[in-house]
Amino acid sequence: QSAAASMKLLLQMQSSSAEVDKVGEVRRIVENEIAALAAQRRTDEDLQDLAAILQENRKHLDDPEIYIKSDVAFHAALARATQNELFALILDSLVDIMIEVRLLSLRVPGITRQAFSYHERIHEAVSAGDPEAARAAMDAHMDQASDALRQAVGGDSG
Repeated sequence: QSAAASMKLLLQMQSSSAEVDKVGEVRRIVENEIAALAAQRRTDEDLQDLAAILQENRKHLDDPEIYIKSDVAFHAALARATQNELFALILDSLVDIMIEVRLLSLRVPGITRQAFSYHERIHEAVSAGDPEAARAAMDAHMDQASDALRQAVGGDSG
């Protein structure tokens, strides 16, 4: 939790695109591999959990602050689907900073619908058991999330 607190403080003090990019860089490395491993190792129960969370995502597309909770839940469920508890712990240690980052991103119109479409693609690849497609879908989602965050932090200069 101290790592998350340190990152949160860093972002609060230095909400520049460069600092925000650091969060995206770490997230991309971790989450791309989570998606690939989830596609290889997911159970039927994991797939049911992901589908239920996506339904929850869909319900809250127009309520971004509630959507954030189901967004975090989707990524946590992917981590659990790796069958490696360490991935869930890593994401859990980042949850506070990721909520802060997502709250910043809410400045971008249509962000929840964009994120949801990527979640659907990731879910399809994981369901199909295709690790390369899952990794690629998550990587595209990380691009979208980074772009939105840069736009939100950069304001008019972005």
